[in-house]
Amino acid sequence: MPWIERLFSRLHGFYAAKFAEQWKGADIGTVKALWAEELGGYSAAEIAAGLDGCRKRDWPPTLPEFLKLCRPPVNHTMLWYEAQSAARERDQGKVGTWSAPWVFAAFREMAFEVRAGEFGKYGERWRFELERAKVAFDRGEIAAEIPVPAKALPEPEKLNRDEAKQRVAALGIKLPTARRGTEWAEALLQRVANGAKLPIAHIDMAKRALGLDKPAPAEVEQE
Repeated sequence: MPWIERLFSRLHGFYAAKFAEQWKGADIGTVKALWAEELGGYSAAEIAAGLDGCRKRDWPPTLPEFLKLCRPPVNHTMLWYEAQSAARERDQGKVGTWSAPWVFAAFREMAFEVRAGEFGKYGERWRFELERAKVAFDRGEIAAEIPVPAKALPEPEKLNRDEAKQRVAALGIKLPTARRGTEWAEALLQRVANGAKLPIAHIDMAKRALGLDKPAPAEVEQE
């Protein structure tokens, strides 16, 4: 059964005699052809949204009314506050409550502004990003699934000076008495001992400043 036939069958099922009465005296074939033409550029999800909107109506929609049900006007302000609320959920490790994947896509382009700003300041750009994301979603360029936020890395272990020296010694690094102007090198190696991942070139530079010539161990290589 062609999709337009299935659509009219569903609408007839929703409204029964009311639907038949609406088209009384009209050429139903012409009506279906017009609906098929106007809805030809709509996705299956949008048409499903239109049918879902019919469940809240007592009377069958006209074609212009059904088109609006399929693509309701975007409330940019409401979606701004939706994004702010969902961003707070993502900060807690949750996906967040998003009305559509393209709203999340627009948020990713303005995450900093949405989290920290006011709609009045960034409203114009927000409208632009929403419209761009909606077009991309309709073209299939944006995934329907919203990703789970990445887990934050744990904070590095905090060590006191003596513990840091013990960790440095365990790595096979012997620190001589700090010489004037080399405090930065000792501090850098202490950061390595605390678990910081630093470039090998920086570590070797610090070791040379302290008179050490042993290569940096593999486990402190840059990520």
